[in-house]
Amino acid sequence: MIRRSIFTFFAAISFVLFAAVATLAIRSASHAETIGNFGGVEDIWEFSGIGSSRGGLWIGRWIIDWGDFSPMRSEDGWMWNLSDADSTLDHSGRFDAGWGQADPAATRWYTGATKKDYFIKAPHWAFAIVLAIAPLAWLIALRKRLQIRRRGGCRVCGYDLRATPERCPECGAVPLP
Repeated sequence: MIRRSIFTFFAAISFVLFAAVATLAIRSASHAETIGNFGGVEDIWEFSGIGSSRGGLWIGRWIIDWGDFSPMRSEDGWMWNLSDADSTLDHSGRFDAGWGQADPAATRWYTGATKKDYFIKAPHWAFAIVLAIAPLAWLIALRKRLQIRRRGGCRVCGYDLRATPERCPECGAVPLP
């Protein structure tokens, strides 16, 4: 019984995340959204976060070392950014990953800058499929439990109780009235 409650909890969380990914997929056609933590020391900036734009989701961390040039930056801490999808970097709906690789695009900001990317990108539909598995399994299990109860089965183990309606001979459970 406790396993079923835990599974129901995770299926509910998965369904909420599925709905969030579906909403982001629709919004990503016209908007780019990013939420994350911005910080760093002196001339080294760090950003860790998640984002959605142009049909894809990304999770990652970016480190920029400005060298001897230190531009103004916002305060450290959590940030949320909503912008036009056309004004963002390409996080399109395709699979991609980078682990500690230097990004030559950093030189467009400043010649001495170095940028390292740690990220995973995937289309919204890939996340949606993974997140839909638990709620679908929960619905299938619910349907099976309801069919067993309709046929007069035990609510715990599913044993046929038509011959012994007062107690289950298999597990000893007393049926609800």
